[in-house]
Amino acid sequence: MRIIAGAMSGTSADGVDVALVGITGCGLEMSAKLVAWHGRGFSPELREKISRIRSGQAMPISALAEAGREISLCYAAAVNETLVMTGLTAGDLAAVAAHGQTLYHDPPNTIQWLDPALLAAEVGSVVVSDFRRADCAAGGQGAPLVALADYLLFRHAQKNRALLNLGGIANLTYLRAGCGIDRLIAFDTGPGNCLSDDLIQQNDPGGIGWDEGGQLAAMGSAVDTIVKHVLSSAYFAKRPPKSTDGPAMVKLFVEAQRGRRYRLEDLARTACQITADAIAESMRNFLGAMPDEIIVSGGGTLNKTMMDLIRRGLPNCQVRTIDELGIPSAAKEAMAFALLGAATLDGVPGNVPAATGASKAVVLGAVTPRPGGENSKSEIRMTNQTRNPNDQNKEVPDRSSLLTERRLAESMELDRMSILDALAVTNEQDSVAVKAVASQCAEVAKAVELVATALTAGGRLIYVGAGTSGRLGVLDAAECPPTFGTDPRMVQGVIAGGEGAMFRSAEGAEDREDDGTAAMNAKDVGPTDVIVGIAAGGTTPFVRGALRRAAELGAKTIFLCCVEKTSREPNADLVIRPLTGPEVLTGSTRLKAGTATKLVLNQITTLAMVRMGKVHENLMVDLKATNQKLWDRAARIVSMLTGMSRDEAMEVLRSADGEVKTAIVMKKRGVEAGEAREILRQAAGNLRAAVEARNSKFK
Repeated sequence: MRIIAGAMSGTSADGVDVALVGITGCGLEMSAKLVAWHGRGFSPELREKISRIRSGQAMPISALAEAGREISLCYAAAVNETLVMTGLTAGDLAAVAAHGQTLYHDPPNTIQWLDPALLAAEVGSVVVSDFRRADCAAGGQGAPLVALADYLLFRHAQKNRALLNLGGIANLTYLRAGCGIDRLIAFDTGPGNCLSDDLIQQNDPGGIGWDEGGQLAAMGSAVDTIVKHVLSSAYFAKRPPKSTDGPAMVKLFVEAQRGRRYRLEDLARTACQITADAIAESMRNFLGAMPDEIIVSGGGTLNKTMMDLIRRGLPNCQVRTIDELGIPSAAKEAMAFALLGAATLDGVPGNVPAATGASKAVVLGAVTPRPGGENSKSEIRMTNQTRNPNDQNKEVPDRSSLLTERRLAESMELDRMSILDALAVTNEQDSVAVKAVASQCAEVAKAVELVATALTAGGRLIYVGAGTSGRLGVLDAAECPPTFGTDPRMVQGVIAGGEGAMFRSAEGAEDREDDGTAAMNAKDVGPTDVIVGIAAGGTTPFVRGALRRAAELGAKTIFLCCVEKTSREPNADLVIRPLTGPEVLTGSTRLKAGTATKLVLNQITTLAMVRMGKVHENLMVDLKATNQKLWDRAARIVSMLTGMSRDEAMEVLRSADGEVKTAIVMKKRGVEAGEAREILRQAAGNLRAAVEARNSKFK
């Protein structure tokens, strides 16, 4: 589990809400647990400054810069206060996912004001920010962005649910029972609290800034002519996707008053009535079917008058607050941005085109690194690449006796050979790698059992290596999520020299045993994990340090090398030793030794995933359909296992959000997607068990 601090200041512009969220999984498999929540209000001066900027009042550019700094410092204080409350530190955070303060929103133009570098410096954490503009660049509204979180956290197999957030603007997400993410409906219904808040702030600039509890509105009567005038605006008749902003709604409200004087309490009641009527009319006009349950969040839940009017306008719907589900109303949108931040860190799209109108799903936001250091939560651990000036004075071990360092008699004249002769020698030697791997079947089988057992129990497989060995580990780890639908953290690669060493040699990094130790500490390795150290020549200090520390932390350890046992070989629970012999190019272990290493890693992860039920027959039923090739493959798998035509399979697959297992269970059991997922959950993800429970003809 990683912890992300979602930080949100909404269109009410009254302060910052922070939610510390424990997140597991990736993409549509993410789940979230609220660890802690805290709110910090803006000062009256900052609230007033933001209000003037949002209303378009002229002011010097310096005031805009000052507001950005004050907003960012308030964000930082709110996050730091939340950490202190929970006894956590910035080092416990994967990132802060900060929305920023909306100053202007009229798609495709939008401004969320924040200095992410200042926030990163004040907290000491990676910061993900600027979420909306990538969706706008893809032709979307940049809002609402909470649709992803609503789908992940609140979809229901049997109930039609609406998630209503009452911030400055009211936004709605409608989730039909068992629907896929591409079938949800989400949009801004119109004003939330912005009309009431602006009214109070204009009449009492130094006050709290809102109608506490809706007490003022409770004493008034709605002015029907104002309500009708506002709701006759083109925005309310426009079909989704659509979004709006507070100043535009406030302008409609002020224009509808036509300069007449009304009692303050009547205007407060009118503001609440407009919000409630806009919500009810939007549901009737755009949802197709009314929801069974409406779950309300946001500051508006504290306005009793507004909530009463919403319930009256929707008499046949159960209206409840999100607090009843154990989540504070003010924390919900901060939680949503924590999930969006996780998606950004994972390189997964965070927008929902069905909600925003974007032409495609895109990765949202920009990442500001942790000041003065690396992003310790990245999937490929960045290790220190700075060369120690004392390294050159250390004793250099003699490696001439190693098999991989010896000269191959058949290639002594390599530089004089014709290309065809050189290829003949190379191909003959490559076959040696295959035979060497075959000789290690018993050891590889033990490794498969170790890994499958660990992963089933919630542990991780972590490859550790340097140079070619490290790159092969990272490569195998990177291929698991699209092939088997795994969480990217389930199988990971750690390479000496960090991410840069994947693309440019950082050979000196492998000589520091302490860096291997530090890498295991950073990964928080424990007894449920399996660590595979890869070193073709068997002596890499980085790998030795990692395996030693992993064993101390209680993890199972496997050592993969291509040489006989030496005195410098690390201790491990299991050793896999395909002896590939001297290389065609002396000492270049990217050749035969690299081939053998790749084959062994392929076998370990592939067969472990088979043991875990992620393969049916010889088909990748847990693959992720993330591109056209994989959609085609997924559809063919569904077709083969159900007897449907490819076109029929593709249609069912789309309704299952590209989930092959879900699509097969839908067809075989005659159920909708939500029920199919529940059947699979009860079968622990095993497709055969999920289908054979009702249909013995399924092979």
